[in-house]
Amino acid sequence: MLRHAPAAIAMLSANFAAGCVGLFAPAGVAISALGLDWLHVWDVQAPILYTASSLTLASLALTAWRLQRPLPFTVATASVAALLYPLHEALDVTTFRVLMNGGAAGLLAASGWGALLLRRQRAR
Repeated sequence: MLRHAPAAIAMLSANFAAGCVGLFAPAGVAISALGLDWLHVWDVQAPILYTASSLTLASLALTAWRLQRPLPFTVATASVAALLYPLHEALDVTTFRVLMNGGAAGLLAASGWGALLLRRQRAR
């Protein structure tokens, strides 16, 4: 069970990172409906986003080291860079959305890829 913990942590934290950037509009509506508007404040979202991104990278680094396949980790690193760059630069809206959504999608894909590789190793 503990052998697959890095993949589970990577998938879970990637979902939190993707949720922080607003990909899940229904969750945002539910948060507002429940009166939890303080979750929309950047001072709350930033630590969640950075922590989730760091956990994903750490988990995929461990997976890459264990499997000797660094490509999912490389994709995740590029995705985190694409995800965080627009938050610190003044970009037009289209570029901002492409980088944020592309980074979040890449992070989720890399996490899934790492989990798939671990599952295949277990099957052998």
